[in-house]
This record gives sequence, structure tokens and C-alpha cells, in this order.
Amino acid sequence: MWETVLGEYRQWLQASGKPPSTVYLRCWQVRRFAEDHPGGYRVSTAQLATWLGGHGWSPATLASNRATFRGFFGWLVAAGHARTNPALALPPVKVNRRAPRPAPEWVLAEARGDDRTALMLALAGRQGLRRAEGAAIHSRDIVAEDGGWSLVVHGKGDKDRTVPLLPDVAAALRARGPGWIFPNGNGGHLSPNRVGVLIAEALPEGWTAHSLRRRFATRVYVATHDLQ
Repeated sequence: MWETVLGEYRQWLQASGKPPSTVYLRCWQVRRFAEDHPGGYRVSTAQLATWLGGHGWSPATLASNRATFRGFFGWLVAAGHARTNPALALPPVKVNRRAPRPAPEWVLAEARGDDRTALMLALAGRQGLRRAEGAAIHSRDIVAEDGGWSLVVHGKGDKDRTVPLLPDVAAALRARGPGWIFPNGNGGHLSPNRVGVLIAEALPEGWTAHSLRRRFATRVYVATHDLQ
């Protein structure tokens, strides 16, 4: 039962123009729930609430999964697979918006990892890429330009942009050879979540890939007073 509706749900997300990173996240979140509920998708609000509250997740993670459930079970109703949406009665999640915290220089200096992880760190902290953008780099995205190298970045909302590469980052990217820069062993590339985990494991405790991206943005603003 789950496999059939998950396949249809993925196609519906893709047909609605959701970016690949969103399609992957939503389906992955539903699949995790499905693995713990093999009996099928006809579940109660209480079952959803018990599962959400049983992992010790942060408010942000809870809010993300809640939103996925509301969308998925709402789609089940619209597609004729269910009569009611049990996720509508889930309690709202209050997410405290903290002030942005860019990673200071010592965080990158103390980062540890292999060459692959070091490249992920450089793409986030020195080139300003999101983890989803770094995960999806292909060798064809590296282009020669004005005596150096640039990278075609596939951003949110299927919007591409071209960024100049630092010489050492360009060399590290080109050394990865043809194909996906971070292959997953199954013909595709690593997921954004996996890239985020690898970066977090390489950094001192409490720092993430997004804090490296904020480091890049802060340095650009200090130098130019322009983030456009």
C-alpha cells in the first residue's frame, strides 16, 4: 500500500514543479514514518502525534515533518485514497527564530575530514553553496571562463546561477573526474541530507553546513556591502 501511494505522491510533487530537493525531503520523511507503520497509511492523529513526539527532534524538524504530513495526507484525500486528513488536527509547532550565526574562522580551521569532505566544506564556507547545491554538482557544471573556472549552480526553485571558483576549489572539483562530484554508488549523487551530515561531523560540535554558508555571506557583505 505504501509503495503505490508513495510513487504517486512523488509524481504529484514533481508535476507541481517542486524542486528535486523538496521532492526528496518530503518522500523521505513519509517513508521513515511508513517503515514504522507497515500496516498502511490509514492512521490516526494520535499515531502521527506519538510518532512525531517520540524522536526528541528540534522544533524546526518537528515543524518540517508536520508540514509534510499535512501535505501528504491531504493529497491522499484529494487523490481518493482516504476520506479524512488526520494530520490536520496535529498541534502547531512553535519555532523560535534565532539570530543568524555565521561560523567564525576557527570553525573551519578545526574542521577534520578526508579530501571529499574538505571539498564539501570549501563549497559551503568559501563558495557559499547550499548543501543541496553542492550535492548535485556534475563535472559538466564546471566551465572555463575568463582565464579561470566557474560553476553553474542549480539553486532553489530550479534557478541556475554561475559563480566564479577559487583556483584551489576549481582544482579539487576537476580532480574528482567526470560525472557526479559526490556520487552515491547507485548512479546518482549524494543526498543533501547526507552532505549535511558529513559536514556536521567534520565541524566542531554545534556547527552546520548552513553556518558555513552564513560565514561566506558575512564575508561578502563586509567586503562589498552588497549581497545581490
